Amino acid sequence: MKIWAVCDATTGYILRLAIYEGKIGDEVERELGKKVVLGLVENYFNSGRVVTTDNFFTSKALGVELMKQKMGLLGTLNKNRMDVIPEFAEGKGRELQSSMFAFQKDFTMVILGFTSVLREH
Repeated sequence: MKIWAVCDATTGYILRLAIYEGKIGDEVERELGKKVVLGLVENYFNSGRVVTTDNFFTSKALGVELMKQKMGLLGTLNKNRMDVIPEFAEGKGRELQSSMFAFQKDFTMVILGFTSVLREH
């Protein structure tokens, strides 16, 4: 069993909970993260709020759907996701030291690059 929550960033209060008891039947569940987030934030559609998620929930499909609902998305994203723009997935093993932007019709994706290289003085 998993419990997902929407929390207010300012107060830390839980605004809504969703309990997931596992999939039903043998069929593979698709876009579970997107479904969970949209269900949790449906009371906030058209509010202009920004939803922050981790890599389980973050996807381009979720970002597009939230945009339709006049909301934003900020989250971590795995390079191996099917909907990641190919240029963002390139460079495996090298350290990203700058930001990258991808523009599509009515959609912008940004990767903020940080280096973890320690430099000796």
